[in-house]
Amino acid sequence: MNEFFKYYNINDYHSTGKGWFKLVKPILEAVDRYNKEHYNIYTDEKIEIFDIKEKFGGLRISLSYYVPELEALVSEAEETSYKTCEECGAEENVSTEKITGWYKTLCDNCRKKFEEKRKEWLKS
Repeated sequence: MNEFFKYYNINDYHSTGKGWFKLVKPILEAVDRYNKEHYNIYTDEKIEIFDIKEKFGGLRISLSYYVPELEALVSEAEETSYKTCEECGAEENVSTEKITGWYKTLCDNCRKKFEEKRKEWLKS
């Protein structure tokens, strides 16, 4: 996964968990396609991906500028992230809750694992 982000020259990638990669990958590919199809050698203008992160339990993707087809993809991915476990990608039994000061969107299984790890952290 890290090699994939290096290919797209994403320097400010904040880990969101592997579960959301399936939401991010089509956007990266669409940006790449758009840039190849609309590249202007005179202006060197292209869409850049500024940030991919979790915020308030949802996926956030920031681009240098938006065109309608990319805006729709980003909006759909951000909306879908609230129904997709950020750790494993499950789409069933998923909820967003504030845990230890952070909002997390997790399935029941990953929530249990997270709570177990949290208990271990608190013991140490």
